[in-house]
Amino acid sequence: MRTVISFLLLSLASADSGLQTRKVIYNRIVTPPSWHLVSRASSYQKMSVLVAVKQQNLAELEKKFWAVSDPKSPEWQNFMSAEEIGTLVASSKTDITTVMDWVKATVSKKAFVTQTADAVQIQGTVADVENLFQAQVFSFVHDNGHTILRVMGEHSIPSEVHAAMDFVEGVSEFPMHRASSRKIRKPVGNKPLEQPAVSAMVCPESLLGLYSVPADAKISTVSQGPAEFQDDTSYNKQDLQTFFKQTDLADEKVTDTVGPYDGSQPDTEATLDVQYITSIGQKQTNWYWTSQSWMYTFAHNFFNHATVPDAVSISWGWAEDGQCTAGIDQKECQTLGINSEQLWHALTLSSRRSASAVSRSLLQVATLAPTGGLTEHARTRCSMPPSQDLLRT
Repeated sequence: MRTVISFLLLSLASADSGLQTRKVIYNRIVTPPSWHLVSRASSYQKMSVLVAVKQQNLAELEKKFWAVSDPKSPEWQNFMSAEEIGTLVASSKTDITTVMDWVKATVSKKAFVTQTADAVQIQGTVADVENLFQAQVFSFVHDNGHTILRVMGEHSIPSEVHAAMDFVEGVSEFPMHRASSRKIRKPVGNKPLEQPAVSAMVCPESLLGLYSVPADAKISTVSQGPAEFQDDTSYNKQDLQTFFKQTDLADEKVTDTVGPYDGSQPDTEATLDVQYITSIGQKQTNWYWTSQSWMYTFAHNFFNHATVPDAVSISWGWAEDGQCTAGIDQKECQTLGINSEQLWHALTLSSRRSASAVSRSLLQVATLAPTGGLTEHARTRCSMPPSQDLLRT
């Protein structure tokens, strides 16, 4: 009898051990520059994370993208609906069930869990996140006063869940706030810096002249707007009206706002984004889309939104050769064994992020992202180089 009982107990222990096998996703040991750890977070504070479940048929997705983009293809401009794209890349039933079962068995009943074709979003408390990822959540503050909740140390998930997903957003990554748009001229050698007699500025007329847009151009009707990220502060509506008065342009307003708008302490970059997309594209339907997290959360919410703008402008990020210096601590890159350029390519060539961009194109949405050269020249002088030097991609 003792032998039988011992065998049963050993079997139960082995089964329980199998269920508890976990995979460490990441071990954060460094707080990025400009961020400071404040304290352990309260278990009652709110958090939101997004789990990217593995997609299917990505090769077919890319094939369709090139077909609708090629004027010589019979499928040219035969765009797909969100429902058609969602059906094509939807996660397998096994994978989505694995993730959903794990989430529902772990989070509290008050947590709000949303399942889409290829992702699961959890809006709950710090306690929910700590239980899901067997981790500790802390409060951090940025130099500009922005506060966030993030995991410090290891966070992990069950091995079977890890096999069913690509990554999680909103757990340990830190927002990297955009640098100031003001550029300070530096002297060359020992030659003293000469102050210009006149301050050159770029205004809407500068850009319209640069691209030879005729004054009597026929205006098409589209919807347009910038994409902002990482819970950044927004533009100020009163500032926008002042801008139109000072540039002697017809008044424009943003009619559709998605995300956490906060114009109390306006961000310079967000302000410029809205000012110039509304002043260059006059008499259009203007959107302002802001995401609490990074690009995957934006892409997921954008794709699953009932209506979206025709054109999205993204002006966010930093130079390829500064990926391991501008906000990402050198120790992080050393741990990964890569340099700035390798990190940049790893991020931009991520199959999941690429699939998100392809999906937006198949929806007939134009996503425009200027290179660093455009913003650098536009902010520092009015005598600008040819347009082909400004838009390199």
